Amino acid sequence: MIDLAEEKFNQIISQNPEVEIPSIYQMAFQIEKSKRNTKAAINTLQKAITTFPNHESLKIRLAREFFNTGKLPESEELCRQILERNDQMTHAHILLGNVNLRLNKIKAKSKNKSKLFILCQLYIHPTRVLGWIADRARGNTF
Repeated sequence: MIDLAEEKFNQIISQNPEVEIPSIYQMAFQIEKSKRNTKAAINTLQKAITTFPNHESLKIRLAREFFNTGKLPESEELCRQILERNDQMTHAHILLGNVNLRLNKIKAKSKNKSKLFILCQLYIHPTRVLGWIADRARGNTF
């Protein structure tokens, strides 16, 4: 099935070589991911970011891909770059928190620290923390 999708995608691209939009790179990324060709998928996103340097969702996707493949320093750096430009990017805050957690940059100093306090240290966006507080108030644990 992916072979047919890739064939049709390449056909459309060859018929419209002048079209240069982020969606083309996102589709190429998805095709490479479906083929389990992570290196090519990452290369596609890097080329997309070079072509569209202000397209934040491409950067988030690349940072997430770095995270998923264990390239934590690269993911951390990209998240920090995203947040320097726009500190309201919730996905970047959450991903940066996850990266820091995996890199063991965040540790509880005592056993008495609440999970909420630890989550706040993860650079998680305040609205996400408020959601967890509401869940806890309803009796849910995290």
